[in-house]
Amino acid sequence: PGYVGTVRIYDSAGQLKRTLKQGELMGMSGEWIWDGLTDEGQKASLGIHVISLEAFHPSGEVIRKKIPCVVAHPIH
Repeated sequence: PGYVGTVRIYDSAGQLKRTLKQGELMGMSGEWIWDGLTDEGQKASLGIHVISLEAFHPSGEVIRKKIPCVVAHPIH
């Protein structure tokens, strides 16, 4: 608790595609759901993307994580 975080989605070329959360107070648990859309409301391209999390605490501690994910067609 006490961390303020930002969650961003980048494509495989490193281009920012979506900012899910910007400067949001974080709790001990929870989840964010990405609908697969870019900040412009377009469908994200198929392929590998990176979810980037940066969290800052008033004490000065910083947490940075990068999590790969894949955007793919649904299987019917």
